[in-house]
Amino acid sequence: MQKKVYAAITGMKNHQNSTKLKVGEPVFLIKDPDNLSDPEAIRVVLPPHGQIGYIANSPEAVPRGCCSAGRIYDSFKQQTLAVVQFIFQDVAILELREVAAMTGAEEKEVFIVFRTSERI
Repeated sequence: MQKKVYAAITGMKNHQNSTKLKVGEPVFLIKDPDNLSDPEAIRVVLPPHGQIGYIANSPEAVPRGCCSAGRIYDSFKQQTLAVVQFIFQDVAILELREVAAMTGAEEKEVFIVFRTSERI
């Protein structure tokens, strides 16, 4: 059995679309290597609403039991999926999911594959 990996979204209060986030929702984790303040930044995107925050990366912001963005950054290529497990005030805890996506697949294509496989 594979160990579950959890991460937390930070900065949700700075993104209007974060209020649309619900437990059980799939979200995209997308590397943001051009981020000037954090070279290991990972954006969190809620289709079709857009960005809702970043994966927490500073020791003060990462809740116990969660991995920082730096710890998970090399575990996927450019993007992966996660599912919201808990929401508490300004923090959401995500469980990372592995997705077997075709090379070059668009974000929407991967999202549709995920949604379809969850219902089967």
